[in-house]
Order: sequence, then structure tokens, then C-alpha cells
Amino acid sequence: MKIKEELICGFPVQSTNIDSNSYDKKNIVETIEKNFYINKDRNSWNSNSNLHHAYDDWDNENFYQVNFSSLLPIYTDVLSKMFKTMSTKTSFNFYYKIVNYTCISKSQFMAAHDHPDCDFNAIHYVQLNDNVKNGTVLVNTQPYINYIDSLKPQLKKIFNDKDFRNSWLFQDWLPETKEDDFFLMPSLLRHKVTPQKDPDKLRMTVVLNISITEKNDDK
Repeated sequence: MKIKEELICGFPVQSTNIDSNSYDKKNIVETIEKNFYINKDRNSWNSNSNLHHAYDDWDNENFYQVNFSSLLPIYTDVLSKMFKTMSTKTSFNFYYKIVNYTCISKSQFMAAHDHPDCDFNAIHYVQLNDNVKNGTVLVNTQPYINYIDSLKPQLKKIFNDKDFRNSWLFQDWLPETKEDDFFLMPSLLRHKVTPQKDPDKLRMTVVLNISITEKNDDK
């Protein structure tokens, strides 16, 4: 498994690609799609967003339950390998939970947010049009970002806006993303989904919250 790490807006972001044949992708995609067409605006989370998702609405009997069981061992393996690449002072345990799935069609979007109730969050792009730039936009919240254009207007003309090493210069950063990519990032990195442009293929993701605790060797 190839793991890529980039420092985006000061945050370490890791990514890899999950084999589409390693889990029950067909059943997951079909169930999410059925739910989407029951109600394209299923949204109990944020009135400033326009999308279909399950957060805070998992028990809604109007929708089918999505069976994610085939993904669980894969997520455990991927997260274990990603965490092993990190520089730490002590060993630790991690725990994760699938907290949402999203399904977005043309013109739909998700407002900027973070995940303060956990330590890391992850996004798995179960379905995505690789020919359209419709990944998740990472938001730069560094205090200087609102006035950098006024103080340093020449910088954006000089530095490559496609190189993640220059992400500190920009308010928004869109990592290159393909179907079945899996991204892991610190939970305080704000992110959003801009209005989608793809009229043909629904954008589907599975979202995880991950918490870590120091391992107690005495137990």
C-alpha cells in the first residue's frame, strides 16, 4: 500500500487508494443511491448546506440501512499503516466510527466544518468522477490568510498554485482526488464541498471519526 503525505495549510494529510474489489462496493453504492432518490435533501445537520447525508439521522426508518461491514477490516488496516508512519513519543490505540456518508449531485454542497469531537477524521471517496475536480476543499484558517493578498500580492504570481508546499498562500486548497481514495487528516482541519459540477455521477463518501488514546502497558 502506497501512502502519500502532504503538509497542507500546516496540517499533515495522508492519502492512499483502496482496491475497489476488496469490499462490497456495488451494494454500498446502490443502497446510498436508493436513499438519495428517496430524498435528495436529507440533511439534519446544517441549514447552510444542500446535500444528502446520514449524520444525526441514522435511525430514520424512511431510508435503507447501508451495510458497511465489508469496509471495516479495510479501514482498520489502512489506519494502522497510516498511524505507524507518524512520529510519536509513545505507543497508542486508535478507535474509529463511521459517522456519516454523503451523496451529492450537481449544484449541491456542504458548508465548511471540522470534527472537534475526535482527533482525526477520514474521508473515503466511494464514488467519484475522476474527470471532474470534485474532491474536498481544505480551508486555510491561519490568522494571516485574510490579508496576505494585501500585504504580499506578488507571492501568488510567483509560486506554483498546484504544489501543496505552497498551500499556505491560499484560502482554499483542493487536493488531487480519485475514486476510492482515502484521506486521513487532523480533525481541526476545516473542509468543505463546493457546489458540484458533475451532472452524471453522484459523489459519494464515507466519513470516519478517529480517536487515539495512550496505550497503558500495565493493562
